[in-house]
Amino acid sequence: MFLSKIIYKLFPKSVFIALRKIHRNILKSINSPLQEEEFRRILSDKLGVKSGSVVFIHASVDSMNIQFD
Repeated sequence: MFLSKIIYKLFPKSVFIALRKIHRNILKSINSPLQEEEFRRILSDKLGVKSGSVVFIHASVDSMNIQFD
């Protein structure tokens, strides 16, 4: 069982949400923001997405820690 599920069961929902927000902020402070060029490199080199392909990404932009110009 994931630690988040245990915390969710043990604590009130408001505490869980506060802890999740703190966790996300810590991760953002540790990891530098993802630049647009680096994101393109990940898509092409690591995931093999070719130019002209259509990609659908379902994610929370806030939690991705991106910094596009």
